[in-house]
Amino acid sequence: MLEAGIVGAVISVTLILPILIVFLIFGLLIFILGFYLSKPSPSMDFSTLRRKHVMITGGSSGIGRSLALRAARMSANISLIARDLRKLEDTVEEVKKNMQNPLEQRVYVISADVSSDWEGLKEKLKAAENELGPVSYLINCAGFCISRVFEDLREKDFRSMMDVNFMGSVAVTRAVIEGMKEKREGHIVFLSSLAGVFGMYGFTGYSPSKFALKGFAEALAMEVKPWDIHVTLAMPPDTDTPGFAQEEMGKPEITKKISGTVDLKPCDEVAEAIFKDILARRFLSTCGSLLGEALTSVAVGMSPKDGPVRLLGQVTTRFVFGLGPLRIVTVAILHHFDRLVARGLEEAGTPSAQPGSSPVLRPS
Repeated sequence: MLEAGIVGAVISVTLILPILIVFLIFGLLIFILGFYLSKPSPSMDFSTLRRKHVMITGGSSGIGRSLALRAARMSANISLIARDLRKLEDTVEEVKKNMQNPLEQRVYVISADVSSDWEGLKEKLKAAENELGPVSYLINCAGFCISRVFEDLREKDFRSMMDVNFMGSVAVTRAVIEGMKEKREGHIVFLSSLAGVFGMYGFTGYSPSKFALKGFAEALAMEVKPWDIHVTLAMPPDTDTPGFAQEEMGKPEITKKISGTVDLKPCDEVAEAIFKDILARRFLSTCGSLLGEALTSVAVGMSPKDGPVRLLGQVTTRFVFGLGPLRIVTVAILHHFDRLVARGLEEAGTPSAQPGSSPVLRPS
């Protein structure tokens, strides 16, 4: 009797396993196909931005600077916000060189800290609107990262990252939202991060500031939809920017090893992908990253939908894989990261207290 049961179980597994494998392969193909089919067309009409006011915070360097140059080539009027006036002036010169229609395009600079003095900031942004017209596209790029293990972060590190990365975006958005509602038109973009999808070693201060942006963007998108105002939450992968280079200087070695599993994306490539998603009016922009698409698909939750093709890919993938197999994949990724942490601690002479634990590692 027992033998018959074992034989029956083996036969069942033998029959079911190939079917499961076929379903898993089918789900993977659907996901990849959906990712590429849902990408905005490379031939998209970029004249949409002609004479529109595009406001970019953190516009003096990095992704913000690349977005400004892209907007200039798309005939937009541009206002740039950053603290360093010298860098702003350098960026302005590059913007002027990239203007599609130099005789009709204008650029305006605002030297300001988005994390302080909301009333003073509002007055400066109003001056920009008086010069270039109401803001049609607001792109919140201002942000930075201090990567340390939890015990090595100071209170002011937590506060400054939250003030700039989250509250700075809130402040600038608050300043321009009324004008967008009055003309019943606008698009607001928030630059989050894949660290805003899942928490990771060395990002106990940075990840919360980016997680907060996701909740804010989802709630705001629902509020402003009746005014035909759109919201995009961009989640770029590690990108080759001056900010990333600065971040690397104090980053724990373990964090570098985890992040090192993904190659740096060129800044201009990320900027182009973000603009395509903006013009396609997508809520989630993974900036052309297949890994980003996979991570956001797992964590999509109650985020607004992005067109029928992407929705079909998300639904089909979840139907075929089910939440169980998807969870297995994420646990496998986390297990790999845990092994990198344990190996890094061992190399530093600080062995883990137990498997999976992560004591403090101070970079040498």
